[in-house]
Amino acid sequence: MQALTRTYRPDVLPKIYDRFGPVANCLTLSSFFYGGAVRDSLAGVPLVGDLDVCVADTGAEVSALLRRIYEGTANEWHMTERAQANNPYNHNPAISRVIECTNNSGLGMHIVKGQANAFDKTPRSAPARALLIPKTVDIVCCGVAIDCWGFVYELIPGAIRDCHERLIRVIKVHATPATPARVEKLRLRGYKIPDDYVALIKGVSL
Repeated sequence: MQALTRTYRPDVLPKIYDRFGPVANCLTLSSFFYGGAVRDSLAGVPLVGDLDVCVADTGAEVSALLRRIYEGTANEWHMTERAQANNPYNHNPAISRVIECTNNSGLGMHIVKGQANAFDKTPRSAPARALLIPKTVDIVCCGVAIDCWGFVYELIPGAIRDCHERLIRVIKVHATPATPARVEKLRLRGYKIPDDYVALIKGVSL
């Protein structure tokens, strides 16, 4: 599996469990939690928002994950597939499908399926293909993922440090029209913009 850094963090999955319940125990070997929940757990701030899950690009991998969620949560999560026309991930070549889920408490989860041969034809393992998704996030501190064993992966250089220091650094090539609003939400929650990245963020039209 190709990853820049892998660090064992046994404290992160329990924090995800505390907010989202037993689904925190339902990852397969080829799926990962990534983005906000992992970022905030590393930053030591309360988890808010939805839970993002990335999974490899085959139907078998998605089915295995859905089956584990169904069996592991007593069918607590209700799933619908977002219409392609309304899919905010349409711009992302690493993503082919998004399944939206809500549970009986009103919490949300996005199951994000990879796109086969998204960037090249090089054969990859299923876990490595799933990890292509968090490599395309628009803010560095969101480029982190965790597997079912509690290992945290840093998919963008400096992502773990940015989580610990609560820094906002935009990745210009991955920025979308939604990026300025995401930056502002993080700022309101105590994350800060380093002086040397102000110009880069302004380039996204805040």
